[in-house]
Amino acid sequence: MQYLDCAIDTKPKAEVSFYRTADGTEMDFVVSMRGKTVAIECKAGSAPAIGKGTYSAIDAIRPDRAYVVAPVDEPYSPNEKLTVVRLDDLGGIYDGFMEKSHAVFADGRLGSHALL
Repeated sequence: MQYLDCAIDTKPKAEVSFYRTADGTEMDFVVSMRGKTVAIECKAGSAPAIGKGTYSAIDAIRPDRAYVVAPVDEPYSPNEKLTVVRLDDLGGIYDGFMEKSHAVFADGRLGSHALL
């Protein structure tokens, strides 16, 4: 049990917050750890509308990576800073803070983009 406590204590802690401006621009999650930041916006539809507000938030936050999480069939990247993924695809985000790596999706596929 003492070993487990030590292992948990040595894992870096992430700072999780959200971003919102007075005009309604928002980002659901902003995760920072080890000098890297990831922005995550959640959408309910399988064809998520990525609007001006999402891009304004990304421009203001300036994350290393930005994700839109939605029930899509396949992950895709509309540009170099934003990737649309399923919730299951974010499983490896913690590992992305540790070192540059590829995501292993819930169905066993290896992602072609680095998390950070």
